[in-house]
Amino acid sequence: MLGFIKRNENVLGVDIGTACIKVVAFEEAGDTVRVAGYGLAEVEQEGKRAEALREALKAAGVSGGRVVTAVSGRSVTVRYVTMPTMSDAELRAALPLEADKYMPYDVAELYLDGQRLAIGGNEQEMRVLMVSAKKGLIQDHVAMLQQVGMSPAVIDVDAFALGNAYEFSERGGEAEGASGDVVALVDIGASKTSINIIKKGISCFTREVYVGGRDLTEVIAKRLGVDPAAAETLKRNPGERNAEVMDAVTSVAEDLGNEIRLSFDYFESQFEDEVQRVKLSGGGARLAGFDNALQGVFGKPTALWDSVGRLQVASGVDPAGLKDHAAQFAIAVGLAARIRARI
Repeated sequence: MLGFIKRNENVLGVDIGTACIKVVAFEEAGDTVRVAGYGLAEVEQEGKRAEALREALKAAGVSGGRVVTAVSGRSVTVRYVTMPTMSDAELRAALPLEADKYMPYDVAELYLDGQRLAIGGNEQEMRVLMVSAKKGLIQDHVAMLQQVGMSPAVIDVDAFALGNAYEFSERGGEAEGASGDVVALVDIGASKTSINIIKKGISCFTREVYVGGRDLTEVIAKRLGVDPAAAETLKRNPGERNAEVMDAVTSVAEDLGNEIRLSFDYFESQFEDEVQRVKLSGGGARLAGFDNALQGVFGKPTALWDSVGRLQVASGVDPAGLKDHAAQFAIAVGLAARIRARI
């Protein structure tokens, strides 16, 4: 699932969501990385993702460059396992045997990858991040990109892209993770919520919860007696009806907050450390007051995270439009940040 990025080559982070396609392009200008373009387009119906991708690419206004994208969902499995200390070459050779112990599918059906973690090991043992994705999922994803003339150099996982975005956008600024604080990144998409808990810049726990923005839309429609289109409009811009909308989504906030809290509890029991703060992103996190509702459930300082606020933009790129959709671009930013990773 890895590829290679050449130096001085533009990189396009392509986040193919359930309801919206997001594209962010990075370019290098000397020692600086800046946004060369961005675009987003809503997926009008399930079979129209390629059309939405074309629209998002057109809006980004960037032609050429290496494509980095990501997958997620039930066909992607992430495990944090303990293995005997070995070299990277030995780890790669051992992956299929180890994966057979931890993955819920036949190894022959999977693409596998793994990486040692610089945390939680000793001379005899090491902690390893192990990732698998069903081959059919990857093949379908690549085929859809090829419909618009794109071939991905890297295929990542949504939750890890969140971590990349946090490290990249906070670098040189007031990065909480630099001091050893534990930060939970929570991206609320249309159909799922991705969680990545970061300690000292290292991903220590990831999980997907299948509650998202569509659940908010459905409960608003039901409680306020409006059609789904009107409910979606109210979710994005409740205006004077914000109190009604927040009252309507209380049950979803509690369900999602409780699932997130369970993730925190598991992490804290494994690492004997505590999540200090929560950073929200994703289209579902844009509802005014939803951050406070979640904070009330799991009792951690919680705020909407601006993944683009510290990024430089090239001339001709509208920074205001980028900032307006900052919450939605977090995963795409993390994918485009591979421009610095060279992999």
